Amino acid sequence: MSKKHFYLVGYILDNDPGSVELELDKSSLSDEEAREYILSQHPEAEAGKVTDIRVTEIQHPGDESSDPGHNLQHADI
Repeated sequence: MSKKHFYLVGYILDNDPGSVELELDKSSLSDEEAREYILSQHPEAEAGKVTDIRVTEIQHPGDESSDPGHNLQHADI
């Protein structure tokens, strides 16, 4: 089983900022791969209209607790 990697992709499409979170099996995501994903979600968009793509790997996904395990009470587990 491969490790999941989480990415936040920020971009501008037709002068409108947007972002999307991606969960992938890949350990890296290039700007061009992110552009292809954005265009797949917006089929009416032209490739040249997607600008300022920024890919950031998320170390702790939003649905996981960032509390250290030793701080949890037994009722929390």
